[in-house]
Amino acid sequence: MRIDSISFENFRNIVAGILRPKPGVNLIYGDNAQGKTNIVEGIWLLSGEKSFRFGRESDIPRLDMDRETDRCRIHAQIFSEEREQVLDYILHPRRQILRNDIPLPRRSALSGTLCCVVFSPSHLSLIKDGPAERRAFLDSAICQLRPQYSKVLADYQRALAQRGSLLREIPKNRYMEDMLDVWDSHIVRLGKMILSTRYSYLRRLREFAAGFHQGISSGQEQLNIRYQVGGFGEGIDPAADKEQLGQMLHDALLRCRQEDIRAAATGVGPHRDDMEIGINGISARSFASQGQQRSAVLSLKLAECEMIRETAGSAPVVLLDDVMSELDRRRRAYLLDKMEGRQVFITACDDSLLGETASAGLFYVSGGVITQMHPPE
Repeated sequence: MRIDSISFENFRNIVAGILRPKPGVNLIYGDNAQGKTNIVEGIWLLSGEKSFRFGRESDIPRLDMDRETDRCRIHAQIFSEEREQVLDYILHPRRQILRNDIPLPRRSALSGTLCCVVFSPSHLSLIKDGPAERRAFLDSAICQLRPQYSKVLADYQRALAQRGSLLREIPKNRYMEDMLDVWDSHIVRLGKMILSTRYSYLRRLREFAAGFHQGISSGQEQLNIRYQVGGFGEGIDPAADKEQLGQMLHDALLRCRQEDIRAAATGVGPHRDDMEIGINGISARSFASQGQQRSAVLSLKLAECEMIRETAGSAPVVLLDDVMSELDRRRRAYLLDKMEGRQVFITACDDSLLGETASAGLFYVSGGVITQMHPPE
């Protein structure tokens, strides 16, 4: 997969701009707050995923654009699925997503067309932060490979919200407790699919990640990753088949029902689970150094790339947003070596990385203006 050209109209601070990147490494540089991450965000949106930045999509159109006459749009010519394709993502005046001029019903319908892996400074906290960040990492990666998975997640969240509303009403109206059976059945049906899918993905991901981590650490460290059932999910084995998982989840919901009513929240299910990461058998979150944690996250991101290549049959586009300065020279060299044969976009504050990526495409960004440069001979 690769992007042959991508243009922006009124996208955040970019009035109008176009990139014609190289098939290999591309370096986007400029001072902070000039628009570098906006370019990476635009590419990421074309993968069919939500923005990796905080805020609402409605905040993306340029603030001082003419809301009556201007539009906010990303337009890209790509090579994917063994052919050239055209993607359009229009956020204003009304949201439209098109592939080869054919309207798509939702953003997630783009999944699988342009697979991307994004690595930003926020991902360096993947190990330090809470379980929600690690669940999001798994779910986002799976959605690109299995577009239907996003609907299962959305349906599960709706069922969870409805069950939560009912739990809050039961103390005032005890006769409503019997209605929990209906929502329990939805939680079981959707939850077993999520658990099974996550575990299947993680089982292969950890094989790749362990290999990469051995390379980064020169064979001195072993990365261990396991799926951890959270909340009151004792007795649930994520390695079981779907039917067994469904029965285990059903039993756990019944067992915890009174506790759920007291807490007014569902205490068991995939919304409480975690991905436990260890180095040499001890918790990376509690005991690993900052460098070890960064190596572990780097291994996970490289493993995500391999999962896409193995499943989709083509290497994903890689987005490295302001992370190279956070890595020491040895880790940068290892990362760039593993990016061989992929299209990569790197953002940085200056062009000093040219010494490590001599043949890179070079783009300078200032005040939302994109200038295509030429590396020195």
